[in-house]
Amino acid sequence: MPFFEPPTDDFVVYGSTQDEVAEVLFSKIPAGPRGRNIYKLKTGVYTDNQPPSLSDVEITYYGGHIIPITDAEAADLTEAGYGDYIS
Repeated sequence: MPFFEPPTDDFVVYGSTQDEVAEVLFSKIPAGPRGRNIYKLKTGVYTDNQPPSLSDVEITYYGGHIIPITDAEAADLTEAGYGDYIS
C-alpha cells in the first residue's frame, strides 16, 4: 500500500519581530516546515490552493500527515505532479 505525504514549506518562524528578547533567542533557529493541504476537486484536478467553495472538493489530503492511499490514487497523484511525495 502506498503512502502520500503532502509537500511542506519552511514558513514556521519561532520568534516574534515585536519581542526583542524572543527575536534574539530564536534568531539562529531556521524556519520550520508547514504542510500544505492538497485538494482533489470534483473535476479531477489536484491543487494546493484552497478552492472558494469546499463543496467543490472531492478529497482533501492534509499537510503534515502521512496518508495511506490506493494504487489508483497514487497513479492520479503522480500524474498531477505529486509523485515525489509518494512512498
